[in-house]
Amino acid sequence: RLVLEEHGGPTVAGLVALARAATPAGGDGLAGGCWQLTVDGAHKPSMRPKVVDWLTTNFDRQGLRDEWLMATVCMFDRLLMASKATAPLWKPSSQLATVLALALSALKLGGAEAETDRGMQEVIQALGKSAKVVWKDVIAAEIKTIMCLDYHICLPTPLDICWRLVPDIVSEVKQAGFPDWGGLQVCRASNAGRPATPQAKPPQLLPSGPRFGLFAAYLCELALAYQPQAVYRYAPMPVALAIASIRVSMEVLEAPPNVLASYPVASEVTSGDAVPGATLRGAESLLNGAEAADLARIKEAVREVWAAPPAGSVSKKWRGRCSRLGWSPPVAPV
Repeated sequence: RLVLEEHGGPTVAGLVALARAATPAGGDGLAGGCWQLTVDGAHKPSMRPKVVDWLTTNFDRQGLRDEWLMATVCMFDRLLMASKATAPLWKPSSQLATVLALALSALKLGGAEAETDRGMQEVIQALGKSAKVVWKDVIAAEIKTIMCLDYHICLPTPLDICWRLVPDIVSEVKQAGFPDWGGLQVCRASNAGRPATPQAKPPQLLPSGPRFGLFAAYLCELALAYQPQAVYRYAPMPVALAIASIRVSMEVLEAPPNVLASYPVASEVTSGDAVPGATLRGAESLLNGAEAADLARIKEAVREVWAAPPAGSVSKKWRGRCSRLGWSPPVAPV
């Protein structure tokens, strides 16, 4: 998707620049704080919660990556913002094809066909099999959604930016002299307590990484699913939500104080040594003054949804995978 640097990923500055295009204005969906779709002149409850819940459940059943799910949800949100509620895409007979078309675009961009060794038609039909989706309708809808988004479909999500920042933070913490911080403990999936099923289909593509990174990813997904009014209120959403989730994760997991403190940004460091906090501070420095000030509000929204997560598909999915990853997200204080 992006030209990679030698150190293993796209530049944070490049991701921030791309993310600025990810929050369009206009339309009848998320823009302007409007969280209802208008269908034939009548206000109806937003379809978004049901769609996000359905996508989360079915992506998990099909063993698809969280990154692909997040890309689908973000494109769905942007399509709501960019289109009128009365557009043909949102007719009851077209809604499923529209949502699956967005999933198809996200899977293509994420290289899902190579990673899962499954054809995209097979995956899409498996996602929508309960409704007997017609493949040609999904293909037709994909073209319409791409045009509606003005061909801006390859944009970073909060999860993309989160996992881009995590490896650099790990290096900083270690070089700062805190290699034993519990947040650096790496969690990987295992079959402990359940039969080994190497031939299981579809295979489960579970995330792995340091605890603070997994917790931040969990917070990203929770906030985007259940606090959209808060996270979309501030731009650029993907960057702000990623930084807020990482900071909350590190604070909750009691990262060393001087790692969380304010340090010079990476561009101001003259020595070759990593400076604790340079990665997050560097990312924050790319935001303008108003955007940086909004981070505190997004952090509060992230903490609120962590303290009282709704009993929805995101919470259920993470509870199910925690035993396999060998960890449990910290419980919020009462």
